[in-house]
Amino acid sequence: MMRIRLILMAASACLASLGVFAGAFGFANGTLDQAIAFAWPGLGAALALIMVMPSRTQD
Repeated sequence: MMRIRLILMAASACLASLGVFAGAFGFANGTLDQAIAFAWPGLGAALALIMVMPSRTQD
């Protein structure tokens, strides 16, 4: 179970960092609307992965 949690945490961290990177790239190019449009889906996907992550249970 710990391996699944670690994989999901790593995947959500990658999605969040990709979303923030895409937003920063759009912001650096001067397109604020695209920066906002690209950053939120990555952060939302990371949050969704964290929410489906299994919690610690005693088996």
